[in-house]
Amino acid sequence: MDSGDAQGARMWALVGEKAGDNAQVLALAQAVGIPFEKKRIRYNGRRMLPNWLLGATLTTTSAVSRPQIAPPWPDIVVASGQRSVPVARKIKRESGGRTRIVQIGRPRAPLNWFDLVVTTPQYGLPPRDNVVHLDLPFQGERDRDVGSEWNATLPPGEPHIGLLVGGDIGPYRFDPHTIDALAEGALALCTARNARLVVTSGRRLPVAARNRLRDATRENCAVFHAVEDDGANPYAAILARADEFVVTTDSVSMIADAVGAGRPLHLFSPSLSPPISWRLIDGLARLVGAVCPRGLHDALVARGLVIPPRRTELVATTLVANGDAAWLGDEPPEKPTDASDRAATHASLLERIRALGHGSS
Repeated sequence: MDSGDAQGARMWALVGEKAGDNAQVLALAQAVGIPFEKKRIRYNGRRMLPNWLLGATLTTTSAVSRPQIAPPWPDIVVASGQRSVPVARKIKRESGGRTRIVQIGRPRAPLNWFDLVVTTPQYGLPPRDNVVHLDLPFQGERDRDVGSEWNATLPPGEPHIGLLVGGDIGPYRFDPHTIDALAEGALALCTARNARLVVTSGRRLPVAARNRLRDATRENCAVFHAVEDDGANPYAAILARADEFVVTTDSVSMIADAVGAGRPLHLFSPSLSPPISWRLIDGLARLVGAVCPRGLHDALVARGLVIPPRRTELVATTLVANGDAAWLGDEPPEKPTDASDRAATHASLLERIRALGHGSS
């Protein structure tokens, strides 16, 4: 349990299998300053059913997860994503409606089910009184002590370009053309800066793509780390030590981490090769958007009847337009835009969450 300015309120942070979602939930819970308990939930196959069909239930969770969802009920639940929605609603119902739900991301459910929804541009949620739009996922304070094992590999004073690579997701694919273009752009930047490359890749990057990138960057790479490699992950060291970053736009969490580091950021978009299922969803969403007036379209999204497809490029284009980043091959701003507006938005969000806790006590 983490404690802060409690004033009698209690909070639960629901975490699951997705590391990116968990990081946002825990960062937000920690920043609020109300004592919270981390509830690790494992889900079963029922989690794939629509939330409007599931209702408020624990039947989507594993048997070992259910005993921890028990009174005394919290004042606030912080959760993320579609699969946590039935659990959060069950907690609220069992509390007699006293528990407030703070949902992060895109719940795939009517927005009025939640006391607060914290979202970002890729999800396409409409403006509503209970929806807070951030330009990037909420980030907590990072530990700057990255360990002595990186002192020799990434010595201070030598320039390094951090390359953070996500992987296949939704319509984004790391095919050979994408890998070659990414390697060429990153190496060109290294040449221009007289720097060496340090690379880390995510679990979603196919093995063939990872090996191709490793081979293509070998000539000027100080570190190349993949998920199957032994040894410590250099991700935190790259964020702490790299002079500039190249980040692929499929991963909003990595973009947010790089922006938070406060150094020049270059963005690279993978190839678009969406599967049939994604094309059908995207086509339906575009059709509804074309035939419906904006107000009606937003109302359908708010009621969970239309689910806009996830578009991470909207985060990237927003950052480029705001002067926080540039596309790989262009020169980024020497100094990112003033972060005071983002800090003010975060402070306002935290106050709203604290107020929910006070109101339910």
